[in-house]
Amino acid sequence: DDIIFDKDVIVKRTVDLIQYSEKIIEQKMAETKDYIHPFYVLGSEVPFAGGYKNNTNNSKTKIDFENIYKDIELYKKEFEKRHIPKKWKYVIAIVAQTGLSFGINDVQTSKIDTIEKKYDFHNLFLEAHSTDYQNKKNLELLRDNNFKILKIGPILTRTYLKTLLFLQYIENMLPVADKSNLDVILKNEM
Repeated sequence: DDIIFDKDVIVKRTVDLIQYSEKIIEQKMAETKDYIHPFYVLGSEVPFAGGYKNNTNNSKTKIDFENIYKDIELYKKEFEKRHIPKKWKYVIAIVAQTGLSFGINDVQTSKIDTIEKKYDFHNLFLEAHSTDYQNKKNLELLRDNNFKILKIGPILTRTYLKTLLFLQYIENMLPVADKSNLDVILKNEM
């Protein structure tokens, strides 16, 4: 079943991860002069991983810009509460539901249209998920509505991963001295 968590829980968990990440980042920056601080994309209306069992579960057919604005404010308040407001400069985008959902047997095209009211997203971009099923017109519409990160997947991402792991399988069958060990690297890095 599709479970939706309370926004406060989502925000607190996200900022927990950011705080933990910042400790590691500080260590890396102290060790390596060339280390570049990563950026954060916050979750607001993140679609369920793998899509919905059926698209009727997705009652969200249009972007709710007012809701996104409220989510940004919740995150900013949590950053303040945790005494890490200076880290906000590393937040570059927030994920927003676009109506770009897909089920097991069907795909929905985006239900977005132009923004009627301009919102101050604190210089953040929006990120759209599941854009690999969209035509050029829909992708341009997303771009024009401040969606600067168009996440492809999950189909393309999963297929790419399976392809790389299959190539490693072939590599392991060859008499190669210096193996890639991709699966080990992935596990360690993830």
